[in-house]
Amino acid sequence: MKRMVFILMMVLMLALTAQAGSRVKSRNAPTRSTSDDSAQRIALVIGNASYKKMPLPNPVNDARDMAAKLEELGFEVIKYENLRTLEMGKALRKFRERIQPGAVAIFFYAGHGLQLKGVNYLPTVDNEISGEDDVSVQSLDVNKIFALMEEAKTRLNLVFLDACRNNPYTRSFRSMEGGLAKVTAPSGTLISFATRPGSTASDGDGRNGLYTQNLLAAMDMPNLPIEQMLKQVVRGVKEGSGGAQEPWSEGSIEGDFYFRGGAQSSGEDVERTLWASIKDSPIIAPFDAYLTHYPNGLFVQQAKEAKVRILTQQAEEAKARLTIQQAEEARARLVIQQADEARARLVIQQAEEVKARVVIQQAEEAKARLATQPAEEAKPAEGTSLWDRFIKKIAPNPKPNPDPNSAEQAPQDSQAYQAELKKLAEEREKLAKERKALEERQNEITTSKEKGNGNTSRKSTIYIPASF
Repeated sequence: MKRMVFILMMVLMLALTAQAGSRVKSRNAPTRSTSDDSAQRIALVIGNASYKKMPLPNPVNDARDMAAKLEELGFEVIKYENLRTLEMGKALRKFRERIQPGAVAIFFYAGHGLQLKGVNYLPTVDNEISGEDDVSVQSLDVNKIFALMEEAKTRLNLVFLDACRNNPYTRSFRSMEGGLAKVTAPSGTLISFATRPGSTASDGDGRNGLYTQNLLAAMDMPNLPIEQMLKQVVRGVKEGSGGAQEPWSEGSIEGDFYFRGGAQSSGEDVERTLWASIKDSPIIAPFDAYLTHYPNGLFVQQAKEAKVRILTQQAEEAKARLTIQQAEEARARLVIQQADEARARLVIQQAEEVKARVVIQQAEEAKARLATQPAEEAKPAEGTSLWDRFIKKIAPNPKPNPDPNSAEQAPQDSQAYQAELKKLAEEREKLAKERKALEERQNEITTSKEKGNGNTSRKSTIYIPASF
């Protein structure tokens, strides 16, 4: 769970501090301490989100929340949202004019960042970078920030760069690499990158980027030196990203610096400060840690109520997600079913249309053939009548009529001759019946045509051989 590990570590450290702290101090003890409380605290905060290419959702929120936090901690803040190219000089000039010698100066930036030939640049939102030469004139050079702080003779400089998101220019130039470049921090300067040099960082799913979210939370931890605070940020970011992102620090400072509190704070002050930093947390882990280390603390009841509130909210959110998921699945099934049904209907309709076209075409072709066929075409070829076929059957090779006076003439009363005559008579009787049936069929066809087409239609004729 996000922030759980570093919050537990925080609570353990606070418990030790509370036991060692002096309880005789006033409850209204100061909430911040450095080696010199009289030193000026000043910060330049920039958040760039509205880029023409690849706009970002969180940097403006990051800048606003960081500015509010620093003002709460006693810093004079100069804030710019969506810095434009013409505003770069003004922002640096204003920051230089406000810094006093011996001050504690902070530079915070959230937005796109890129490196070119080992130099880190922070592009303005209205940039139109199309080549390497455009980068230096349309971006804020991080080295100029370092030079400005060194020139002002500040005592302590803190630089926080949440600027390692994927940038839209990486593929445009051969010498450009992903993420930001490693730098050598000036003396008395501590630089914290959102991730390792050359790597990219997550923009986060909530209001703030993952790095800024953890940085804001760690800044509320009382009695925590800046180096220890940044270690808490590293733990929180690594846990929140599953190890994919790891913040990186460069440089060193002399002495101790605390954003909130110092060694003189009382145990009750520590508890109150801790509660103020976790009371609006959306997760349960901080409240469990508080109840573990402060079982009889000032805010036990509020911590328990917060746990119940979070559990109830999580249950409602889980139920809502399940309902939405079920509705989307049901909708998807319905859409698929409707699509299948529509596809099936279309296939059936197309098949019926094809079948109907074929039937109509065949009917039209048959009608055309019937209307154009001459009557003579219905007659069989010569020599193909039933009588002709019969004659060929009984006498395939007829001979000339025999000479009545010839000795070879068969006697007419011979048994074979009488059998042939009888068979011929039977065939003629059968053919007569067939002829009669054909005539009746012809009359039926003629009558049907007259009823269907009128008397003007040409009658169909069935050829009946005369030999019938």
